[in-house]
Amino acid sequence: MGLLMGLNACGFEPSSAVRWIECHPGLAAWVQAVGTILAVVIALTVPIAAELLARRGRSRRTEENTVAAFLRLRQEFISLQIEADLRLQWLNRMPSVLDSASASIWLEGMQLLIHPDLPRVADTGGLRADFSKALLLCLEAASQFNDRVRRATAYPEQFFPDRWPTVHPLVSGLAASTRDHAAKVIEIGLRIST
Repeated sequence: MGLLMGLNACGFEPSSAVRWIECHPGLAAWVQAVGTILAVVIALTVPIAAELLARRGRSRRTEENTVAAFLRLRQEFISLQIEADLRLQWLNRMPSVLDSASASIWLEGMQLLIHPDLPRVADTGGLRADFSKALLLCLEAASQFNDRVRRATAYPEQFFPDRWPTVHPLVSGLAASTRDHAAKVIEIGLRIST
């Protein structure tokens, strides 16, 4: 029994690596320090990696939602762009001096047709920021255009002939803005869907 008491772990350990660690008492503190540092690095890395993966998933879903919205409504975007361009051409051909009766004839049917799904798509969220912004700007310009034309058609005596020279550039600008923003929506949609 006394013989066993005189021996230490350095002599009985079957693995040379474990025996070497046991025979060097200061090494345990170093192993603990390195293990602690590794634990901290892992504790910091795992949440960051998880967040990056979650962002990538959200980004992929955003792209998919935007492509789906564009492909579902691409014809409406194209129609809105063409119709806004036609309104702009029509406004450019209008005589600069009109009386209220002839102005009503010129402006009849001038309002842009906004497909009911376009505002709903803009409100759903989950779309790319640039696509969503261009869509909202397009719908805003189209709504303002329709509002101005509606007011000028409903109250032609208030607009013609005196106020029309100042309102005409505004209405033309709104038609051009609608056309340009619709073109931007189409450009973004085509770029991300191909």
